[in-house]
Amino acid sequence: GEHGMHFVHTGLYDTTIQVPLIMTLPGYQLSEPRLHELVELVDLRATFLDYLGLKTEDPTRGRSLLPLMSGQLGEQKDYVFSERAGRSLAALRTQDWKYIRHQRNSTVEKSYPFVDGFEELYDLRSDPHHLINLAGNLNMISIQESLRTRLLSHLKATRDPRIVGGEVDWDYYPYYGKTSTLGWK
Repeated sequence: GEHGMHFVHTGLYDTTIQVPLIMTLPGYQLSEPRLHELVELVDLRATFLDYLGLKTEDPTRGRSLLPLMSGQLGEQKDYVFSERAGRSLAALRTQDWKYIRHQRNSTVEKSYPFVDGFEELYDLRSDPHHLINLAGNLNMISIQESLRTRLLSHLKATRDPRIVGGEVDWDYYPYYGKTSTLGWK
């Protein structure tokens, strides 16, 4: 298994969270068959709304990918954000770096326990498979601090209750459906 995780992939490594995006829309032909821009799944909502000519009143983190699909550079992201279900981990990825911060203590996979405040830092140019954690390396302190600051700013901007205060109840997922199994209530 990847990183010693055989059945539960709890890390935020690219091989675990990267989703291939294959998209075509009538009226849009890519100028290049393959793009290497940083995009997030939240960009799909903005893209579809833009394509349909719909405006939304609510704020959205995503950006339309239509300019990229048309061969224009448009607004480029300098980082993308990801987090693990239950928000045990949060990560910020640039073209060259991946910074992961453990947000609480928890053990889902014994080979990869979550330890609140533990940090991971990977140089994606020389270590694309996230094998050498550079966090704490004296030569990497300024990069680590910069990425930590950016991640915490992102969490603040998105009103993460661990940063701005409020109830943190992500381990309770209410079920709103009906059960139809005989004998169940």
